[in-house]
Amino acid sequence: MMSRLVTFGCSCTYGHSLPDCTALIGDGPGPKFSRYAWPSLLADKCQLELSNMSSPGNSNQRILLDIYNFEFKETDHVIVLWTYPDRDYIILNDGTGVNILLNNYGLKSVKDNIRNYYLLAHSNNDIWFKAWMIYFAAFNFFTLKKIPFTFLLLQKDPLLESIRPNFASNIKLLDLYFYNIALNYPKAFDKIHPGVEAHKVFSELLYEKLPELHNK
Repeated sequence: MMSRLVTFGCSCTYGHSLPDCTALIGDGPGPKFSRYAWPSLLADKCQLELSNMSSPGNSNQRILLDIYNFEFKETDHVIVLWTYPDRDYIILNDGTGVNILLNNYGLKSVKDNIRNYYLLAHSNNDIWFKAWMIYFAAFNFFTLKKIPFTFLLLQKDPLLESIRPNFASNIKLLDLYFYNIALNYPKAFDKIHPGVEAHKVFSELLYEKLPELHNK
């Protein structure tokens, strides 16, 4: 049976605005993740089946829910590229959920009471502490299920380690940051997301840093 690479993340894992992943109208993502995105390139290079469970606009809370709801196999290897910690996921009274991006575009899409909460109550320390709780929940989930996993962050932030709580001391984050790497390469079609070359370089670096994916 062919082993499987399972990836979780946001638009940077999905491949938003790569050549095969752009909406017909506007600058939204295509209906399916890109074959030029780093998960597809890495899976092909490692000769692994791919389940790319990412979604554009995802928050870390939503990524965690997707992890909980996914049916894993014992032969899977999981890579989670956690997104920006200042995103959130709100479960509404009707049971539906909404990702919130804490920028002008994202805050315009939510009700005034939610917008005001984020404008008045959030702080960087609070955001990162919540992020560590999410990483810890996913860490325990994969550890208990004995599923190999790798955690990465989009962007390096010195505040992250300075407020790492004691309960998260065993969580390993791979020292590889897609956003920082992508700054050195052309953007995708929307001039916002990482382009083809950035995805290719990132997949090659992951291949080097994760020999367990291809040395079996």
